Amino acid sequence: FDSCRQELLSRGERFATMSLSSRAQIAEIGHSFIQDDCTVLIHGSSRVVDSLVMKAAESKKFNIIVTEGRPTNEG
Repeated sequence: FDSCRQELLSRGERFATMSLSSRAQIAEIGHSFIQDDCTVLIHGSSRVVDSLVMKAAESKKFNIIVTEGRPTNEG
């Protein structure tokens, strides 16, 4: 049981590391698609999209329309 538990924990940590790295890579590549003064339509909520939009906001001004704002329903 202990070796199985350790393997699950190890895989979980690798997955978390890979997810963070992938999210950062997508934001780095994807932010160039957002131009100054454009409007971005976002449906739903995801950490990947949030990262991409935050990266673009570092150097550009644009509008965002959110059609659904889970988990806070503020869209």
